[in-house]
Amino acid sequence: MILAMLLALLVETAASSDRAQAETGRDSLRGPAAAPESLYVALLETGPAYVRGGSLQQQPGGAGHSAYMRSLTLSGVLVLGGPYGDDPERRVFSGAILLLRAPSLEEARRVVGADPGIASGLMRVAAVSRWIPAAGTLARGLRHPAEGR
Repeated sequence: MILAMLLALLVETAASSDRAQAETGRDSLRGPAAAPESLYVALLETGPAYVRGGSLQQQPGGAGHSAYMRSLTLSGVLVLGGPYGDDPERRVFSGAILLLRAPSLEEARRVVGADPGIASGLMRVAAVSRWIPAAGTLARGLRHPAEGR
């Protein structure tokens, strides 16, 4: 279920990126500064302060988390992100998946740990790992230049 949701998100993002690139001549997945940084995936799980069924704005740290995700998106650090769960229509989530650009694993961990949603207990970090896209429609556009095409 989680993998299917992530795949659907990646496919939609690829289509949006293709449309943006066709319209602007620029690859929107690379962000404003197309730095050759590595990709990292962060798996977040709901924390002790998470309120089942509450909107993000009703959650402790939810407004701060939302603002932080917007700032990471605008700076080109956050490539993709979103919640996953068994009943999204009822706002019942198990956590979130983030795909980040960062110069190192340490920096990726720092970026994830600085999320106000972590400090508030809304979420907890389950894992942060380097991710190398190897196959699929997004793989070529996301791969680090040193990893070849």
